[in-house]
Amino acid sequence: MAVMSNTRTPFHADVFRSFSWSANICGCKKWLIYPPGQEKYLTDRLGNLAYDITSADMNDRSQFAEFEKASKPITVLQKEGEVIFVPSGWHHQVINLEDTISINHNWTNACGIFKMWEHLQSELVKVKQSIEDCRDMENWHQHCQVMLRASCGINYEEFVEFLDVIAKQRICNIREKVIDATSVEKNLNNQTSLSRTDFKSSVFQDWSSSMVEGQGQLLLIDYCRHDLVKVKECLISLKGEHSFNELQNKDLQIRIDELLQEIHTTLENKQT
Repeated sequence: MAVMSNTRTPFHADVFRSFSWSANICGCKKWLIYPPGQEKYLTDRLGNLAYDITSADMNDRSQFAEFEKASKPITVLQKEGEVIFVPSGWHHQVINLEDTISINHNWTNACGIFKMWEHLQSELVKVKQSIEDCRDMENWHQHCQVMLRASCGINYEEFVEFLDVIAKQRICNIREKVIDATSVEKNLNNQTSLSRTDFKSSVFQDWSSSMVEGQGQLLLIDYCRHDLVKVKECLISLKGEHSFNELQNKDLQIRIDELLQEIHTTLENKQT
């Protein structure tokens, strides 16, 4: 991403409450970063997040009544060749002090998907409040999901699809790796019982490489199982959420039940 000097981003938290990193190829940026919870003091009287927290408007108590309660931001000067990491849910604003080229990347993981789910729920509350006067309209709850997607980039059904993709990949990885990992682990146990003097240098190097590979496979399975546990937690929470049940989407409910069963079977399989 290339940007001109004296430009800035609005005050925001990253999309879907993802983690992010930003690497400066050239130029200099100033980051103003607030930990989670501080953003409530940086909203106007209508509940809208401030666009520019460096603006003189922030001192207007008729607009930003609680600005004085906010802590001082963490200020970072990011120079050429430096990389900054922004945790999930940390609001920030970036000011480009020079012409800048940077590489940015957003991602989430098993620890982040529940934050993503909580964010979706809070955004849906805002959508519902904004059209509460239209609640009597036909398919009001479905219309709220359309608005949620427009404002947030994803709705409940697409979130389920997102979780489904993650879970199916992890299940596939476990099923592909479990046989190889089991055989490698047995082989390692046999190898480690041999006397150290039985190994020549080249043979030992081969054995060491295979051990690393085997351990990597076992770690991969543990990693996949951990992800499945977190996906399962999200699906159970979603399934019991009032707004989800108000959608009365039977096909989506069936899809969740089937995915939960597949995850349960995989986690309970003693071979995995």
